[in-house]
Amino acid sequence: MPAGKKAYCLNCKADLKSVKKELDTYCPECGQKNTDRRIGFFYLIQEFLGDYFTFDSKLFRSLIPLVFQPGKLTEDFLDGKRIRHIPPLRMYIFTSVIYFALINFMVFNWLNAMPGVKEALNQSVINSSTSNTPKVTMNVDSVPKAVLDSVELINESNISDPEPANAPEYVVLQGDTIMRSDTINSYINNADAEKVIKDFGIENTWLKRFVRQSEKLVNTSSAQFIQSMISNASIILFFMLPFFALIMQIFYWKHYYIEHLIHGIHLHTFILIFSLLIVTFAIFGVSSAFGYLVPFLFLYQVFSFKQVYKQGYFITIIKAGFINFLYMIVITLAMFVLIFMVFYQL
Repeated sequence: MPAGKKAYCLNCKADLKSVKKELDTYCPECGQKNTDRRIGFFYLIQEFLGDYFTFDSKLFRSLIPLVFQPGKLTEDFLDGKRIRHIPPLRMYIFTSVIYFALINFMVFNWLNAMPGVKEALNQSVINSSTSNTPKVTMNVDSVPKAVLDSVELINESNISDPEPANAPEYVVLQGDTIMRSDTINSYINNADAEKVIKDFGIENTWLKRFVRQSEKLVNTSSAQFIQSMISNASIILFFMLPFFALIMQIFYWKHYYIEHLIHGIHLHTFILIFSLLIVTFAIFGVSSAFGYLVPFLFLYQVFSFKQVYKQGYFITIIKAGFINFLYMIVITLAMFVLIFMVFYQL
């Protein structure tokens, strides 16, 4: 009996002895490979990577048309030629995992390798919190004394001059609420959410949560925040696929929505692959490659649209332009959702 093989299937107990008295490699009943119960670490790796990286495997038969023949993979899939290729969603998820893992690794090393980067990013968060806030210089007598007393802004001896030469800057926060800008900075630097809630008399539940999350944001390291952004970006990008297909449905209404979804998955898979290539160049110092990203992706999209929808170049370019414009709006909204998700996950 050959080593590592059984005379019967471990899954369905079927007899694996052939007419020639040799053990079958695969069970003719359920298709499971005939192997021993004992498995090792390398067996797990081989099982995972075997179907992907064999030279004549579905990976190479899918990547070649995806990269070098825009739209061909989608056309074959819609025509029913599917057994030779990796399923669209499976290929997208596999590519996405590799892409975001590499990006996360690069950002982590960048933040830890360059001295002062973390501190600079953290300080930029603090500075940006008040840089766009309207400031006014005014007479302290016009400020309600209750506000001044509650936050202990100034000393009574400093308000005798109605227009002092060195009048402190005040910030109009909301309605009649006025505070000195240096006090605002003190709140931010100290990041004491409960003190802010108490001093301002905040009672709204959502506003209280916002203040507490703001405290966490100030205390969160830049590396943790950026890595959280990257982790959530993969989820956001995945849920953007149906919206991209919906936009394509508007301009190619004669096709089914599911066809646009399959095409969109292939397009986004190529975007990840090409971006992965650009990032690889950047690792080796060829940062100028980023300049080719947008125009090349647009050309690829045009060729892919033409291959799948069989329209002329002029109308295809026009439609691709409008589709990208609408999709940029979706991307912008998705960025706000991403920031919101990260902010409330801190």
